[in-house]
Amino acid sequence: MKERKIDFKKELDFILSTEIFFKSPSNSKVLLFSLLYVALTIIGAYLEIYIITSIITLPLLVYVLAARGNSYFIPLAILTIFNTYLVSSLDATVWNIIHVLLALIIYHFIKYRRSKLFILMTISAVIFFGITLYMHILILTSTVNYSPEAIQVYIDSYIAKMSSIEPTTDVDLFREVFEQIKRYLPTLVFMIIVAYSVLLINYTFFILSREKAIVPIFQKFKLVAIGKDLAYLYILITLIVLVIAMSGVDLYDPYYLFFDNLYSIFRWIFVFNGVCTIFFFIEEKTESSSGFLKVLTLVSAYLFSSLFDVIGLVDSLMKLRERYLYMKGEDS
Repeated sequence: MKERKIDFKKELDFILSTEIFFKSPSNSKVLLFSLLYVALTIIGAYLEIYIITSIITLPLLVYVLAARGNSYFIPLAILTIFNTYLVSSLDATVWNIIHVLLALIIYHFIKYRRSKLFILMTISAVIFFGITLYMHILILTSTVNYSPEAIQVYIDSYIAKMSSIEPTTDVDLFREVFEQIKRYLPTLVFMIIVAYSVLLINYTFFILSREKAIVPIFQKFKLVAIGKDLAYLYILITLIVLVIAMSGVDLYDPYYLFFDNLYSIFRWIFVFNGVCTIFFFIEEKTESSSGFLKVLTLVSAYLFSSLFDVIGLVDSLMKLRERYLYMKGEDS
């Protein structure tokens, strides 16, 4: 069997360029993906399953953009957004607009060879702030009645209904759970969005890779590290939360809620950094398969999140992994 000769210089030049496709897309494939994008987006909006169809259609839109550029992409996106507005709700239209922006971001980040983790965090942030801005506009225009009083009325009525159905219901426990949800709803939403973004990115890159496109991959978790700047910002946010809390402000004060939720998001970021740090030392210290230890680490991170938060923060500030490798190099 004849071996295929690889031109390494040509391969390297391609990787260092801004090209996306190993093989030029055909006109028929671009047309097919365009029609599928329009049809699936409109059907999803009409049937109110646009969250699901957005995952399916995003790689199609990125493919079309990469193959034909903005002159083809912009009219296609505008046409689809307009038709979505005609057949469905404003929610579906806004969701479609957000995913058009995501297609642009993913395309340019692939083009300029950004890492998969960087793309994931950017996509999560864009979705989160897009939804936040949309909800803020709805509240300002009184389209949505979002106030502590309205939420409390809903909670009280729900608990009363559950108590009437099941008299043994622990009312105090229910009330405590709802209080936590009220306070940390933005954090909960952000975590759901990150999970959605992981699914969205992985499916998009899977489809693009099958179409001969160059796509980034996740780097090993042991190599993921949060920079010092974010660590200092985390410390600052923590101090702000402590100062506001000690001032005796109401727990539902908008400023306190904002910083408290921001603190919660940063906390889980540094818990993740702590997990990556432990993964690094597991791989450095064990020669055999370390799968069990990594699973145990993930479980421990959930059960003892505060400890992993501290580990992640210390690693970020003191560069534990870099120091270890430096000392290891000196000893060898």
